Amino acid sequence: MQRPKGALTPALRDSIKQYKPDLLHLLESRPPTPTSNGRALPIISREGALPLSFSQERLWLLSKLDPDNHFTGNLPFAFRIKGAGCARAGADPQRHHPAPRGIQSPL
Repeated sequence: MQRPKGALTPALRDSIKQYKPDLLHLLESRPPTPTSNGRALPIISREGALPLSFSQERLWLLSKLDPDNHFTGNLPFAFRIKGAGCARAGADPQRHHPAPRGIQSPL
């Protein structure tokens, strides 16, 4: 986790050290964080086809309503990456994020 510089004061650091076993016990004993409706997110199998998100459904519908409009949802942009770390971070997003791996098949 990142914090603003100076957010962790010496007094707060001492308190964390003092209560570390209690804090760890509290965190380990908590159930998984529920969603806003009180239910935990289901784990979805990645073996078969996944349902489209609302945004993907919208783009699919707009492409069917106006097939000649190739700009629906198309936002071309460019950015410059500097440094080896930044280049590596952007080189393989499919490995880390499921969205770029998605393929929409016609019905």
